[in-house]
Amino acid sequence: MKQSQDKRKFRVFFAGFAILAAMTLLLYGLSTVTALVINLLIGLLLLAAVLGILYKLFSELIHNTISKIQEKVFSKENLKIFTAVFIGAVGTYALSIYAGLGPVLASGLVGVAAAIFLPKYAPAIFCGSFAGMSSSLLVPPFVMLLAGGLAGILFVLSKNILNGFGGKFGTIAFSGVIAAALLTGKNITSTDVVGWDIGLLLVAFSITAAVITYSMSVRLKLGPVLASGMMGVMAGIFLPLIFPATGTSLSVMVFCASFIGMSAQNRIKNEIFIALAGIIAGLAFIYSAPLQGAGGKLGTIAFGSVLSISGFMELYSKMSVIINNKKTMQS
Repeated sequence: MKQSQDKRKFRVFFAGFAILAAMTLLLYGLSTVTALVINLLIGLLLLAAVLGILYKLFSELIHNTISKIQEKVFSKENLKIFTAVFIGAVGTYALSIYAGLGPVLASGLVGVAAAIFLPKYAPAIFCGSFAGMSSSLLVPPFVMLLAGGLAGILFVLSKNILNGFGGKFGTIAFSGVIAAALLTGKNITSTDVVGWDIGLLLVAFSITAAVITYSMSVRLKLGPVLASGMMGVMAGIFLPLIFPATGTSLSVMVFCASFIGMSAQNRIKNEIFIALAGIIAGLAFIYSAPLQGAGGKLGTIAFGSVLSISGFMELYSKMSVIINNKKTMQS
């Protein structure tokens, strides 16, 4: 009986892990290929980021044990969590499309409201809000219902997996949206890659937003959801006013980078590494242009950048130990 329960628990764990890993590698893989065609140097940098992601995913997989996996998938608490994700998705979609707030401001407001009034379920609601950022061309209302439901299921499945990495919630939402779009035969839209006149600005804003959000969350102890939500609200309101030509794109970049800043300190220990993740996210954002309209894409960009930096941090730490041990033995 115990063996069969462990097998069931491991299947749940592996399903959630595999989906999150696959969606992250898919997005970064496509971005890397696009970059290699357009700019070899940037393509090689993103390829290095992919290697960092792979290393960290492998490390997380081999260090997870059955004891860390949730006991029950079907429970009253998980039903509440599923509902919170679904409501966050549908509510944000309505605010973005029908109230005309746009995706960044709508998701930011939902995140702030959830953090203040429903802190226990704020992560689930905020996760759902990322699915609700989808374009109505890719995700019409009936598809949004399916996407919100699928995101809710994956949130429950991955509750104890890869926690503390900023962007995980967006990756959950992205998975739900992509699956819903494919199941209903919707085509993902595409846009051109921007030039470096705008690209450098995007990377600069990415670094700044990631560091500020992390500082608000960790140093000021506002928490990840409130910090990121506030960043989304401010970016959604002010950047289009300050930069009429590029403000909308900049606000999207800022919100994307704010998800990096949602990382826990035990995953990314300080602002220096957060800034490095901001660089990777900025580059991935630019070269993921052929994949548009899917809510959660921004979070997936952030998730991959954080996994990559965390992977290189871990690899550097292990290499340092090996080198120091060799020096000790020689002396």
